[in-house]
Amino acid sequence: MIKLPLFKINSMLIKKLTPIIAILLFLGIAGFLGYNYYNTQKQLSEYKEHSDVQAIKEKYDLIKKIGKITLLPENEEPTIATVKDAYTLKEQKFFYRAENGDKVIIYAQSSRAILYRPSINKIIESAPVNIRDLQGSVATAQLAQAENTKQSTESVLGTEEQKEPAKIAVYNGTKTMQGMASKVSNFLQSKYDEKEIEIKELSNTDELFEDTVVINITKKYDNLTKNLVSLLAAKEEQIPEDDDLPDVDILIIIGADFSPDILK
Repeated sequence: MIKLPLFKINSMLIKKLTPIIAILLFLGIAGFLGYNYYNTQKQLSEYKEHSDVQAIKEKYDLIKKIGKITLLPENEEPTIATVKDAYTLKEQKFFYRAENGDKVIIYAQSSRAILYRPSINKIIESAPVNIRDLQGSVATAQLAQAENTKQSTESVLGTEEQKEPAKIAVYNGTKTMQGMASKVSNFLQSKYDEKEIEIKELSNTDELFEDTVVINITKKYDNLTKNLVSLLAAKEEQIPEDDDLPDVDILIIIGADFSPDILK
């Protein structure tokens, strides 16, 4: 019997085992990757399920709070939206007193809408409305499409992009309402945040004004100008010719017709 050298036996054995080792190694790696993939997908599925459940819980907690304040329509699923940019919506009567962070609850079948402020747990506005008109006007203010309850409970109201705050001057055009420019300035700063407006100048006019006016000097803030006209019950005026205007975007002049009750 011929005996092969030991190193030749080992070499032949290695050649025979190499494909087997490669297959086992491949199966091991594939199994490891498959197991990790399965776990990852399972975790993502659990996270999504948890998010959906959490969103639904938050919605019904909100409805429960509002239901303690007012009687809500029964057997109807509402759509809920969050006001993110109030000034783009204030031209509409329903949103006249809206603030960022308010919730809008819309019952389409009952044709009813509710404006609710979570920060003080109060209903700001509740009215029977034409839902199509409301949704149409909201769309012009860039209302993000509301998804149904099982997907996402909220949409966003008023997301008009404004790159820099509008510079505003407030003049008191009366002699009977002292300090009104300052009061109106404080009122506006309570309605808008610093990213929307910046009060640059407070002053008194040399002449008296019967009407409260808003002048869009730079023509850069049309929506804001319209909103200020509505908010202050003012008139929008064109830029006067040959007039010494302040270096701002919008000029507000308080006239004798201005009602201090607006500031309440």
